[in-house]
Amino acid sequence: MKRIIAVFCLFLILSCSLSLAEETIGQRVKDTPKPTLRQLNINVAKDYNTYPTAQVLEEATGYHVEYDMLPSDDPMGKLNLIMASREPYDIVVVTGVTDQVMSYAKAGALLDLNPYLALAPKLNAAINDYERETFTLDGKLYAIGMQNPSFTGHGQVTNTVFFRKDYLDQLGLGMPTTLDEFTETLRALKTFDNGTGSPTIPLTISSGDLFLDCIKGAFGIPNTWNEVDGQLVHIAEDPRTLNYLNYMKSLYQEGLIDVDYPANKAANVYEKFTTGVAGSAYLSCYNYSNFGDSLKELQPASVIAYMQPLKGPEGFGGIGVTAGGMDRIAFIPAWSKNVEHTINYMELKLEEDTFRNVTIGTEGVHYTVDENGERWPILPAFTDERANSVNYYTGRPAEQYAEYWKLRVKKRADIWEAWEYMNIKEPFVSMTIVSDVGYAPTFDSSIYAASLNSMLADAAMKIIAGESTTDSYPEFLAEWRAEGGAEMVQDYNAWWKDYSK
Repeated sequence: MKRIIAVFCLFLILSCSLSLAEETIGQRVKDTPKPTLRQLNINVAKDYNTYPTAQVLEEATGYHVEYDMLPSDDPMGKLNLIMASREPYDIVVVTGVTDQVMSYAKAGALLDLNPYLALAPKLNAAINDYERETFTLDGKLYAIGMQNPSFTGHGQVTNTVFFRKDYLDQLGLGMPTTLDEFTETLRALKTFDNGTGSPTIPLTISSGDLFLDCIKGAFGIPNTWNEVDGQLVHIAEDPRTLNYLNYMKSLYQEGLIDVDYPANKAANVYEKFTTGVAGSAYLSCYNYSNFGDSLKELQPASVIAYMQPLKGPEGFGGIGVTAGGMDRIAFIPAWSKNVEHTINYMELKLEEDTFRNVTIGTEGVHYTVDENGERWPILPAFTDERANSVNYYTGRPAEQYAEYWKLRVKKRADIWEAWEYMNIKEPFVSMTIVSDVGYAPTFDSSIYAASLNSMLADAAMKIIAGESTTDSYPEFLAEWRAEGGAEMVQDYNAWWKDYSK
């Protein structure tokens, strides 16, 4: 009799478990009023609350969301203060700061999402293995990563030197392909009369641009982590980095790089390039959104060409790109009072029709489909009403998004031209050097990454600007290693030993 009762009780437990598994988060919250949710986002030029996507989401999900955004200056510093003060946000969306997010998880500031994902099948399915592994700690999932979109399997190239080709044509010069040709081209631009009444700045770059992707590959350091004899070597410890820094220093000392380089902000670079004062600038294809219209207005005769990755004296050249990496990261603070509704909101956003409408809008209004089935944005409707939608995501199906994402690149002809040149056409495609380091998990030493990068940037700028020399580099490197660099290198190589088998 006791055995029969025990079996019956086990049957009841299994039945309850099965019932729970079949329940959805929507069913759990259906009889409770939908609260107003608060979401903190990255900084953009638009007001999240009035941008059309907000209304689309509210109509589709029934949830009203109040949006705030981080400041443009020191956004992660501000986020640290917000998290420390436990401000009542239900969702936080950031970009590319995996280590910082996981530091919040270790401090107990983030919600473990795993108990809720069984009730949110669309959200659960939208998280791939890499995204899940990246934000899992001790079996708990603390954030929803949204991997960088890719059509080639290894991310995308976005930055190079943009040249005023019309200036080069007047000088009788072609596009440089080697370091020596690049130097001579900048020298020619230095004496070129640009017609503005101001001396030509051969190359303008912002203070944050220290390791230029299209140049550093010529020195054998295309990526931040490069494999040498089976070991991962960080660019800070690679002896070839000194050759790169000395080269950049020589350009700066000769006046071939903007004298204002150490203080330049992105806006300064845009202004100098769009007014015709600068003959070239280190830019991203996406920067056209910031300066493209001004360039057409102020320099209507301008013709822009994109420099291919340069080759060094030994013939080596290439442009680094890191596979993996996160485009956006969403997490729920541990103190959110609306967890189940927040998860339900995330789930509803991934309904197929809702996700498509949020991302690319309505056919015939926001995009057209050509005879080959290729979508093209309708302007300005797509730009005005959908271009900022990516910042509302709190999870996205990777394959579906990758196809939709192309419309974002096509929203401006100049962005598409530059992106296509760097990602689809030769010589860029064959010169791409892929690093798999983006697939590395978060290590305990990852907490040092931001400060170590800052240390390297400071040391590199001082050398390039002439405040110090490479003779002082060993002293910096010893400090870099002591501040967590040695531990980080050890962790990455321990991972790499198994990963690269």
